[in-house]
Parts: sequence; structure tokens; C-alpha cells
Amino acid sequence: MADNNASRQIGIIMAVRETSRVFKDDLTKISSNEYDPNLVIADTDFRNDAERWILPSPERKYADGVNHLRAYVAGLHSNPQTSRELNQRNFELIKLFQAWGDLLGDGHAMLFMTRKPNDTPIHAWEDDDYFYHAQGYAHVMYYMLIAVKREYHQTQTVKPVIEQLMDETLAPLQRAATMKPLIVLDGSEAGIFANHRHNLDASISEARQKMYSIREELER
Repeated sequence: MADNNASRQIGIIMAVRETSRVFKDDLTKISSNEYDPNLVIADTDFRNDAERWILPSPERKYADGVNHLRAYVAGLHSNPQTSRELNQRNFELIKLFQAWGDLLGDGHAMLFMTRKPNDTPIHAWEDDDYFYHAQGYAHVMYYMLIAVKREYHQTQTVKPVIEQLMDETLAPLQRAATMKPLIVLDGSEAGIFANHRHNLDASISEARQKMYSIREELER
């Protein structure tokens, strides 16, 4: 039980890394434009080894990354503006949903594994590791999608179906992010006990499918 939060945090930092990468490489950069310096540092900070103890400690690097994201936001409001705005192009936004879809695909694989990658069995006390790891992905995407929905309101005005699909994606992400069973069980599909990994996957897979639909609409 003590490692539940740690497993969730690993999922959170992995989703933050992928989101910050797309934020730096695509959403705020076009062609030959230079990178936003605060986003470069934040992206580097978030890639620090989460299991490193010191030299440097991950907590210190992640805190520094958060400070540079705050500096980025401050630069958007300065005069003259020193931070790069979102470019508002659908082509780059598609890359964000691609990255999120890949992460949710990884979560789906973890939630349906019957054996580990090294072909050893998954023990009952390890089920919760995969459950909370995948849940960390959903936690980040839920809050980030709220922000994306707000920032890309112009896209939704042109294509109202995008707004509807985003709302339909937020619902399963919220369910996945807040699901908290007392004990994570791995019951059989026809048994009397729940299979919480499969239950979580229902929401993870639904959100992933909705993201595919968003990408299809953005590509049109």
C-alpha cells in the first residue's frame, strides 16, 4: 500500500514529460523559430531520473521545472512579451493528442498484461503498481485537456464537434483519475471479485478512442 502514491507519481511525471516535450517542440515553435528558453529548461528538468536520490534530487529538478513554467507564463504577460505563444495550428495540436494516445496505449497494455515483459507472473501485490501508474497518465491529461480546451477555443468555434469530443474525453479521464478502490483486485472476468485493472482500462480505452476521433477531426 505504501507504494501506491509512488506508482501514480511515476505515471504523472511520464505524462508531464511527454506534454512538455510537445509544448516545447510543436505548440510554441514553428519551423526555424528558436525554442522558448524557459520551456527548454523545464523540459530538461522534468526528464531527471525520478528514482535518483541526490546529485541532483528529482524533487529539486522538478521544482525548478515548475518555476520555469511559471516564468514562461509571466513572460506571456510582460511588455514586451518574452514568451512564445501557442501557435494555434491544428497540425501541431494533433501531435499532442498523438503523444497522449501513445501513453494511454501504454496504460492499456499495462492494465491487460497477464505476465511481465520478462515472462514472470504478475503477483497480487503488484497489480496496484500498474493500476496507479496508468492512473497517473489520466490525472495529467484530465487537467491538461481542460487547459487545451480553453486555449484552443477558436478551433472549437470553427468545428463545434471538437468541443463536444473534448468534453466526451474529459469524462472518462476524470473517472480514471479519481477511481480509488480500497484494494486493487485482479479477479477473473466471470468471478465474484472485481478486476480493477480492467475496470480502469474501460475508461482509459474510452478516452484513447475519443482522442483518435479528435485527431481525425483536426486532420480534416
